[in-house]
Amino acid sequence: MIALAVLIPLGAASYAIEFFLAGTPAVMQITVSALQYAFILFLIGYATFRARRYRLSRTVLRGIRFWQTGSNVGYALRMMGYMALTIVTLGIARPVGDIALYRYQMQQTWFGSQKFEFDGRASQMMGKWILSLVLAPFTLGLSLISYAAFRMRYLQSRTRYQGIQFSLPVTFGNLVRIYCPYVVAMMVLVVTFYGVIFAAVAPTIFQDQSLDAQGWMQANAMILSGTSIATALVVFGLISPILRLVMLTHRFIRLVAERLEFIGEFDLDAILQSAAERPTSGEGLADAFDIGGGLEVGI
Repeated sequence: MIALAVLIPLGAASYAIEFFLAGTPAVMQITVSALQYAFILFLIGYATFRARRYRLSRTVLRGIRFWQTGSNVGYALRMMGYMALTIVTLGIARPVGDIALYRYQMQQTWFGSQKFEFDGRASQMMGKWILSLVLAPFTLGLSLISYAAFRMRYLQSRTRYQGIQFSLPVTFGNLVRIYCPYVVAMMVLVVTFYGVIFAAVAPTIFQDQSLDAQGWMQANAMILSGTSIATALVVFGLISPILRLVMLTHRFIRLVAERLEFIGEFDLDAILQSAAERPTSGEGLADAFDIGGGLEVGI
């Protein structure tokens, strides 16, 4: 209900703005569109941190629960700032944002009465990130998957809790076996989506060779629109989320659960239960934006 209360008015406002801006200078249209995307990005950041707070507050180990401090608005503004920095630098500065946002998350993450620590630095990731960007066109994006595996290993290796170190020995092959089948499945869905629309249009056009295809489509815009919407609801609204859950989220959770290691020992008797109030909501907005899944499992 929280998500719908935000998304429905946002969608209606977007269409209204496009209608009223029709015929205005291009600079005005671009500026307004940029502001709309900035607001959506803010909501995504807000929802991500809010949902993480909720999930941590519902996670318990030996009777002691995790929890999160910090500001949802503060995290969202940081995310927007580092996204802008990444865009301005043509993607080069992405590790700076990754490290800063992850550090903020860890500084606000608690287990009982003690919090996590993180001492990673962007400079230690920058070289591999730039190399993966340069090689991406020549490797069909596989270099980015290699970097993603390195990123997961590095972030966990620099995370501490009461002297304990974490290790997540994820390899390039592990992620390829997760990503590639999912990408192929999504490509099949996209082809299916356009195939259904083409199948609805083709018989009428091919049966009458003298028919003006463009004119027919304009005259039957409502039929085409209805077919597109119905197909999109089934393909991307029903099938796609199920595939993402089964092929991506679940497999990431399994990977982290099997590979995450703890180096060292800590004294559970020294950890006290937190008296902080648990949030009663937090997942709705994140679910609406289809975030908070497999890429955020683990710590």
